[in-house]
Amino acid sequence: MRFAFLTLFLFGGCLWAEELVPAAMGLRTDGKGNSWSIEENGSIGRIGSTMINSGLSLEVNGTKFVPGQPLMTPDGEELVINAADPSANGLQVTRRVRVMKPNGGLRFLEILENRSANPIRTRVSLATNFSGNFKNFVTNRGRSDALILGKSESGILVVPGASQSAKAFVFGLCSESAARKPTISARNRYSMNFQYFIEIPPGETRTIAHTVGQVVIPQSYDRQTLLRAFRPFLIDRLPGLEGFDLANGAELGSSGLVDISLQGSLQQLGVDAGERDVLAIGEDTRLVGRVSSGGWTWKSNLGEGSSELSEIAALAGGNKGLRNQSTIYFRDGEILSGELAVEQLEFSRGSASKMEIDPGSLDRLVMKSDLKENQSVGNKGMVITHSGDRLAIPLNETLEIVCATAWGPVTFDIEDLMILHPLGEETSGYLLKLKDGSQLRVFLPENISFASRRLGSVSISPDMIHSIVTPSAANRDQGGFPSLQATAIQLAGNQTIYGSVKTETLSLLSTRQVIEITPGETRTWSRAEDGRFRVETWDSGVLEGQVREPLLVVAHRGADWHIPFSDIRGIQSAAPLPGVDKAKEITALLTQLGSDEWQVREKATRELGAYGYLAHPLLKREFQKTNDPEVRRRIDRVIRETSK
Repeated sequence: MRFAFLTLFLFGGCLWAEELVPAAMGLRTDGKGNSWSIEENGSIGRIGSTMINSGLSLEVNGTKFVPGQPLMTPDGEELVINAADPSANGLQVTRRVRVMKPNGGLRFLEILENRSANPIRTRVSLATNFSGNFKNFVTNRGRSDALILGKSESGILVVPGASQSAKAFVFGLCSESAARKPTISARNRYSMNFQYFIEIPPGETRTIAHTVGQVVIPQSYDRQTLLRAFRPFLIDRLPGLEGFDLANGAELGSSGLVDISLQGSLQQLGVDAGERDVLAIGEDTRLVGRVSSGGWTWKSNLGEGSSELSEIAALAGGNKGLRNQSTIYFRDGEILSGELAVEQLEFSRGSASKMEIDPGSLDRLVMKSDLKENQSVGNKGMVITHSGDRLAIPLNETLEIVCATAWGPVTFDIEDLMILHPLGEETSGYLLKLKDGSQLRVFLPENISFASRRLGSVSISPDMIHSIVTPSAANRDQGGFPSLQATAIQLAGNQTIYGSVKTETLSLLSTRQVIEITPGETRTWSRAEDGRFRVETWDSGVLEGQVREPLLVVAHRGADWHIPFSDIRGIQSAAPLPGVDKAKEITALLTQLGSDEWQVREKATRELGAYGYLAHPLLKREFQKTNDPEVRRRIDRVIRETSK
């Protein structure tokens, strides 16, 4: 008899589930024929003559990960291992280990959920012990014995000693453009430790994605050899990470999913552009020269048009294995795939004769450009299709979208949006992140119509849309502290909406009496496992009990949402506005945060902290207005310290 476990939640009128079964521990084989022994705690055990004795053992804040009952997906390809108990500070840890096919290796997800009401600063360690002295290790950029990964570095390759193994191990540790990269400790040649330092806001989840793979020991460490060795294990290329908030992912707000800059688009081609045009053929051949052509005409399944060579940043032929299909990368960030015809497309190398190029059969052609400039800033956003096309929405156009949620429809404009992206390969729907801080699981019930830069008016069905991304998703600081005078409602499934509570009175049923309270009196609500709520008031009072009302009415984006209390995980009320005199005092102190004198800045910081929650609205407003990093740092410090 097989026992199955279902993780269930109700959303959009549908019951969503992930079926898991008790894990069968033992050897597993990846897509390249390499064997892996995965232990009950998710670490790697030794197999045969491989160089690892125990690999990627997890510690969180110095405490070893203690597993509960290991589970797995029904196909046996992914283990799901929860910690036996949450930590004392409310941190729940889950490890997911997946055998990667067809590229080989293992993918790890270290999922850290903050179930407390306070931010948690976390140190995550991954320890590996080797069977003997390893020879050396290099990063994906060829740097030896690095202590911390630098720009464009994303992992390391560990070369075994002479008597250890015939294969080296590749560790993919982060995105190349990650803001937070792990430190690497290798005090001797027997062991190695990777450490990540992250902060998790209350009620939120952060995930560390990393990989490990076995490869033939390289005979050299040139750029192309390292590129081939690392490519299958790059975090940026991993499928199935949609919906995970990666702490070590690309620096793209909290999404870390899609880079809509020109540089981000061209990184997909694996060609380093320089001051001249580059014709790439296969893995190793790079010809540097100059491209010339007449007019370009193209036809995609979404429309057709014409362009000039000056608009083109790159061209990839043989799209989806079809000779007559090409992908055009435009300098403004748009990407279109389809049939392409170019008048006299030629490539010349210095004084050598010109080479005629067939767009449908070439590999990759990258034009010279200034990759430091983010060309997508001239667009309100990008609609990205599952086929990889990117349609730009110009600054003078708009896009209104209606989505369905579990509590009713939500309507927003492209200017309200940060990002809309899929929840995952095995989960229907999208994750919606708005600039006001709201984060919701949604469905797209109807076609999206808008005016794109090159195709004009288009209408795209939901099954074609992968994501919609705006430039604000690429700047972690742009969001700041959302919704200055809105209450945050934390919902099941890591969802949050910002709005105003319209329910006038709530009743808490304690052990002996019913307590009536108005939402305006309360600072925070936090739900316990038994369904009771712990309520903190602005005057430092604490109440506990069961809420008698079945629904909470919240005004959100022009509509009243009737949310069952069974769906609510917590409430953070907006701080009350200060009076006129207090506001003047706080404003005066804010101006002093930018003083040239350290003593003035420090004194103003202390005095702002004395105002407590009363200063929060003005602090948050100044945080969003100022570009001074010192002022932003001090405001952030005051808000965090007075939120404890």
